[in-house]
Parts: sequence; structure tokens; C-alpha cells
Amino acid sequence: MAQPANDDDLWIADAAAELGDHTDDTDVYNRLQPKLRAAVRRGVPVATDSTGIEVNTRALRFSLARIVHDVCEREIAALHIDTDGKVVERVRIDLIGRYDDDLGVLGDQVRGTARAGLARLLGAQTSAQTAVEIRWTDLESPAQ
Repeated sequence: MAQPANDDDLWIADAAAELGDHTDDTDVYNRLQPKLRAAVRRGVPVATDSTGIEVNTRALRFSLARIVHDVCEREIAALHIDTDGKVVERVRIDLIGRYDDDLGVLGDQVRGTARAGLARLLGAQTSAQTAVEIRWTDLESPAQ
């Protein structure tokens, strides 16, 4: 059953009246579109061992995440790739562990997997100097 409006509810009616004809979101979209387009992360090409062949960091991030997830079977919270504009300098992988995980051992396994993946994707020489950092950002209960 609806309750009758009282003076305390008048602010809602006033706010609704101010909204009035602003049901068209086109003007909002038109103002935000350039900013949204700029916010889309475009990858940058990075060097590989093969002269003249580059890999886009978006493709590298996707491939590396897939390789790591297939081996460690843990959720990846984030995967960051830092470059100097041409060469991958650092990869940081943020993972979600489980309460029964030995995080040190699993972290070493993930780091080794990431290094092997980088070597396959970029080449052993190019990836040799890349720092690989593993961080545990959260823990979840083990699967039952």
C-alpha cells in the first residue's frame, strides 16, 4: 500500500522536475566519447629476437596470461607489462591464491612459467633481461 507524500518527500519531486527532459543520453555520450576512446588501452609493439618482428603488448599480455593460468590454475587479478617503448623491461602478475597454497613455491612456479612463456613469445635473448614479479593480491577458499 502506497503511503501519502509528506513535506519531507518534496525534495524528490523537485529533483525529478529538474531532470525534466534530460532523458536523451546522446549529449552525454557525445561529450564522453573522445575521453572513452582515449582510455582504450592500445598495445605498443615490442622487440623480439627476430629482426623486424615485433609483438604487440596486448597480444603478449593475453598470451602470457593464458600460459600462466593453464599451468598454475589460479585466477589472475592483473598482468602488467612495462616497456621502455621498444623492449619489455618488467612483467608483474597479480594472482589470487588459495588458503592452502604454498605461495612461495607456487610463486616460483608461476615466475618460471612466465619466463618460459616470454622466451617462447619474444625469444630467449630478448626476454632474458625481463624482470618478472609475482604478487598475491587476494586469497580464496580452496575448491571443495
